[in-house]
Amino acid sequence: MRYQAPSRLVLIQCITTEWTKRTREAVSAGTRNRLPETLPLPANRPGVPGNVEHQAADIYYHHTHYDEQNNYQKPSYQFWITLQSRLPNHTRLFEYGNPRSVVARPPISLILEGELLQIEFYPGKAPFYPPHWLERAAPPSDHLKPKKFPLVPGQWMQICFNGKSTFRWAYLKSVLNVGYADTFISGIFCEHPPTHQYSDLAHLW
Repeated sequence: MRYQAPSRLVLIQCITTEWTKRTREAVSAGTRNRLPETLPLPANRPGVPGNVEHQAADIYYHHTHYDEQNNYQKPSYQFWITLQSRLPNHTRLFEYGNPRSVVARPPISLILEGELLQIEFYPGKAPFYPPHWLERAAPPSDHLKPKKFPLVPGQWMQICFNGKSTFRWAYLKSVLNVGYADTFISGIFCEHPPTHQYSDLAHLW
């Protein structure tokens, strides 16, 4: 069977920042607030060049994590991987859940609809996709419906949220950048502002 290159690429970048009571003071908060919310994607595609699985990837995921162990001066870890959706149109390409367990933050779904990439998620207090109580309830009101943001090739969206860890005393801020492109573009998140932005940054105590 001949290899056929993907017609579209989904480029995903997640930048997380974690801290505890030890660095809640103003100086550390100022350092965290200056951390980047967009980064160039690594120039070299991940995986094994020449491998069919590598070439057939249609989702690239870049994760960068900052924390207080080195005073936020550089990432404490990062990884760069390829994924394959292997799904036709009108189905979810990818579901993202925060890599650490954070209160009241749902995953997002990326859905192909013709030429559009639809980004969909439930904001606020829904901990699952979709909230289990919506499946048995009457049609939801507007404030319970999922947020939907369409992208065409060349566009990208940014989603920012924060929360407290459910398994230990820590805070986590996540910035999720999602781009849609005809070809791999390392600087897609740095070359122009996002088409859509959604922010849900709570006051953390």
